Amino acid sequence: MELDYSLYPDLEESEWPTLPLTLEEQADYLHRLCSSWDFYGFAPDQASLRGLADWRDALQRFPILQSPAYCGLCDFLGIPHGPPEPYLGRLPWEEQDEFEGRVPDTTLT
Repeated sequence: MELDYSLYPDLEESEWPTLPLTLEEQADYLHRLCSSWDFYGFAPDQASLRGLADWRDALQRFPILQSPAYCGLCDFLGIPHGPPEPYLGRLPWEEQDEFEGRVPDTTLT
């Protein structure tokens, strides 16, 4: 799997992790990836999704249950996870609905 180093804007290139990643580095990468997916809609490509299947231990030992991306990723990979927790952020379409004056649809919650 090739790492997406755009997920490390806070690190200098010399500080970027290199493969193979430790379990803690995998957890950090997953957190960055899921945050990017949740807040900006940047989903991983298919090659990355296939590579993440090998990170089962990190996905299970460091759950991010308030992340819709994490829960979806686990579901996609067939990895069990705990019950999703309430999402603490605002999803992009919620912000757009408010900006355009649409009333939130509460029928699904």
